[in-house]
Amino acid sequence: MNKKISALILMSVISISIVSSVKAQDDNAGYSPFMLSIVDPIQVPPSDFYVGGLKLNLLYGRCHDFTGLDIGLFSYCTGNAEGALHIGGVTAIGGNGQGLMINLLANTVTGEYGGLQIGFLNNASHIDGLQIGVINIANTAYGLQIGVVNVIKNNDLPFFPIINGYF
Repeated sequence: MNKKISALILMSVISISIVSSVKAQDDNAGYSPFMLSIVDPIQVPPSDFYVGGLKLNLLYGRCHDFTGLDIGLFSYCTGNAEGALHIGGVTAIGGNGQGLMINLLANTVTGEYGGLQIGFLNNASHIDGLQIGVINIANTAYGLQIGVVNVIKNNDLPFFPIINGYF
C-alpha cells in the first residue's frame, strides 16, 4: 500500500513539473522542478526562480512562483502558488494561491486563496474555501471558517466564534 501511495505522489510531482515547465518557458522565467533550501540564500536554485515540483525547506526557503509539493519549517513564495500542497511550520504567499495549506503555526496569503487552510493561524486577503484553526482571518470570504476566533472583516457580522462564513 505504501508503495502505491509513494508512486502516486511521485507521478503527481512529475506531472506538475512537466506542466509547470511549459508555463515557465512562456514567461521567460528561471524554472526548476526541485528546490532544496537550508536557509535563503543557501539554496538551489536561487530565490527568483519558479519552482514546479518539489520544494524542500530545511529551515527557510524562498522562491518566486510555486506549483507542487512544499515541505519544510518556514516557506515563502514571493509571487503566486497555484495547485500547491504546503506542509510544515509556516507558509507565506506574497501573491495569490490555490490548493491545500497544512502548517502547525501559520498560513498567510497576501492576495486571494482558493482551497483549504489548516493551522493555528490562517490569514488571507480573500478566502474562497475553508479555514480551520484557532484564529482565522480574512478581509472577504466565500466559504467557512472553523475555529475559536473567526474574522471576516467585510461581512455583516465580522466576528463570530466557532463557525463563521459567507456565501
